[in-house]
Amino acid sequence: MIWWIPLAMILWGAVRCHHAATTVYSTDLIDDDPIRELLGTPGNSLHEISAVKPQLVIFLRHTGCTFFREALFDLQRQRSDIEETGTGIALVHLGEEELIATFLARFGLDDLPRFGDPSCRLYRQFGLELGCFRQLLGLKVWL
Repeated sequence: MIWWIPLAMILWGAVRCHHAATTVYSTDLIDDDPIRELLGTPGNSLHEISAVKPQLVIFLRHTGCTFFREALFDLQRQRSDIEETGTGIALVHLGEEELIATFLARFGLDDLPRFGDPSCRLYRQFGLELGCFRQLLGLKVWL
């Protein structure tokens, strides 16, 4: 019984976070082409860098996510193999640039082009949807 209060607080926080993310994510933008409009850290758009060579676009989650760190670790190990094929690597993230740069520097990936996308414009363009609360803590997950 002692765990019910912290669990309820965690669930309430997850619902609030999901609602806030869904509100930002569902914003409809007219004539939206983030592939050409969003500029990455080198000052180029994803369209411009993909014209030079094919890009493996990696969509990251937030920095507190275990999968974010796991993706960076995997990318660190496989980077040379990917680049040997003539493919560039572009990172798309939801977080603040300074925080992301710190994490990427830890993994030696801070020289890769990266695109801050807090409004999820590129995510929508590529057809990626946010998971719902049911997918996070639904009955199927518990079973």
